[in-house]
Amino acid sequence: LRWVTMGYQYDWTLRSYPIRVEGNANMASFPKGLGELCTSIAADCGYSDPAFVPEAGIINFYQQGAVMGAHQDEVELTHTPPVVSISIGPPCVFLVGGMTKADVPVALLLRTGDCVIMGGPSRLRFPAIPRVFTELGLPHELCELRELPGPSSSHESENNRRVLNFLGTTRININVRQVYDDV
Repeated sequence: LRWVTMGYQYDWTLRSYPIRVEGNANMASFPKGLGELCTSIAADCGYSDPAFVPEAGIINFYQQGAVMGAHQDEVELTHTPPVVSISIGPPCVFLVGGMTKADVPVALLLRTGDCVIMGGPSRLRFPAIPRVFTELGLPHELCELRELPGPSSSHESENNRRVLNFLGTTRININVRQVYDDV
């Protein structure tokens, strides 16, 4: 499994987010457009008072054989706001566990464009990804991109082909969270 982080930078060794200090390089701003989308998704699911404020995120890239074990997203300094998760690419099995790893999980099939909100009582449940169906190729929803008017140059056309091939073999999960309570 590969990933990239955005916004506030989590320290994987210390298992913590940075202390808020003006000018701290680990306090990078969150991408505005993605933040607005996630705030809107959260509000549509009832998380609008107070509004969800995206501060940190992880983009996971699942290729053939990649999985994510059961884990708990508990390191943020607030658990009141939800974790907003967006899926792109091949489908996967998403397990929503209980409040302990011993609880039997519920399996969901996530497809491209699906959003999962883990908030309220589900905020601290144990999610996992045991299977990604990369062998299915480009999802139907993304196949339609091949039929859009072509780019203006052969270089753009080649880049678009590479992006579509990547999306056919890699599931992308964007998960976004609020770190601090006093934003």
